[in-house]
Amino acid sequence: MRVFVVAGLMLTMAGSVLAMTGSALAQDYEEGSLRREADRVVRDRGVDGIRALLESATVGDRFEIGRSLDAARVALTHLPAPEGTAAAARFCDDVLTADRTHADAWTVVHQLRRRISDSLDTETGIWFLARLHEHHPEATQYRLDLALLLKDTGRSTQAVGALRAIVADTPDSSRARWNLAVLEELAGRFDAAIEQYDALIKANGDLSAHAYKVAVLRHSKKDLVATDLALAAAFAALESADPSSTRNDVRASLEYQRDMLVEDRARRAKLLSLTESIDRRLKWTLGIWVFALLGTGVLLRRRGIL
Repeated sequence: MRVFVVAGLMLTMAGSVLAMTGSALAQDYEEGSLRREADRVVRDRGVDGIRALLESATVGDRFEIGRSLDAARVALTHLPAPEGTAAAARFCDDVLTADRTHADAWTVVHQLRRRISDSLDTETGIWFLARLHEHHPEATQYRLDLALLLKDTGRSTQAVGALRAIVADTPDSSRARWNLAVLEELAGRFDAAIEQYDALIKANGDLSAHAYKVAVLRHSKKDLVATDLALAAAFAALESADPSSTRNDVRASLEYQRDMLVEDRARRAKLLSLTESIDRRLKWTLGIWVFALLGTGVLLRRRGIL
């Protein structure tokens, strides 16, 4: 009986020790301590000290959400871009991999997105935005951010591919359609650009899309008949729209395009008239030369030369 009592006491003590150890491990990292340490290190050792601190704080199996979040904040605060941006992105991604809904992690995410946008840190931005999409595939915003980063850094082919995929999956994304239309137009794919403007018009009667469509038809495609039709539709949309600064701006743009269309027609008519006049003169000149050559041939034959 005494043996059982002793054994029970030992098990109880062991359980208490395990509980205390687990509690100590759970509370091993105090939130904010890494940031406080970083403030001291940066004064004493500068940026090199921050690099060493971040490496030692997150090495091996020492991953904890709080520590990694503080490491991300320290990297953003004390390391220069793009190094700090890249380090913070990695730490933040570790946290989202463990808990994709962690509220504090998303606060850091928004800071990172601003940093990426402001500094155009392309390589880190592309990687991090792709990872955000993997963490939240249902959110279009991160795919769109990635596409716009590609666009702004001159990777037009990749940007077009990304935007087309967004439009296919999310047809009501007007921001994606606008950017896709601009890139298609810049690449000389005018029909593809007009297709996007038509979709914007159909979706919400976008007045600006009317104006851009007219400009592409007149200036880029030089299709005066189609421009006439698009202008008529655009002015009709203006009449039914509520008064606004956008309406006024679009009206001014359409009136300019209408005036330019009149000039285009006048130039085309003048060119046609000039071409016809040149054709007539060429025909008369050719007739004279033919007549002269024939007459010369007859004369030469009479004299026995031919």
